[in-house]
Amino acid sequence: MLRVTDTEKLICDKLIEMMRMTPFYRIKVSHLVENAQIARSTFYLYFDSIFAVVQKIEDDFIDGMLVADIEGSRTFNEAAVCDAISANIAHLKTNIDVVRALMGDNGDPAFQARLINRSRRLMKERFPSLSDFSDIEKRLTFEYFIAGQWSMVKWWVFNEDVISEKDFCLLVGKLICQMFNNLL
Repeated sequence: MLRVTDTEKLICDKLIEMMRMTPFYRIKVSHLVENAQIARSTFYLYFDSIFAVVQKIEDDFIDGMLVADIEGSRTFNEAAVCDAISANIAHLKTNIDVVRALMGDNGDPAFQARLINRSRRLMKERFPSLSDFSDIEKRLTFEYFIAGQWSMVKWWVFNEDVISEKDFCLLVGKLICQMFNNLL
């Protein structure tokens, strides 16, 4: 695992803070170093651009997501799915400011696409039968669900006070089980 320096963390934290008010693609290195109170040369020791900082923040978040340990059987077990979702929701809550910055109006539009692509790839690896979509309806159902799952997560990140973490996990778990039990 790569060591993260205090300066790297400072740069990432300041960018996340600045993204609350400004779209990340409008933030200049000069603005960030001023806000972080570091020299421009210090910034370039760690990153070559604002996009590189955003990429590091996204990579660190995604690396912390757990891969669900769900048996690749013909049915999904709701309890196992809920446990996996709970672990990932805990990761989201721990990093709520990061997720809000990345998924918010000033965040990286490609971030959610990266999450969707990761989910798609992991599901196909775990359940190879999902890769064989001779039925277009099944293929579109799968794509709809993968994208919809992250859309639900995005909604919850900004509205976590509306539905409890536990109830959200149960709802997503139930939907996952219904969807994939129909697909498998």
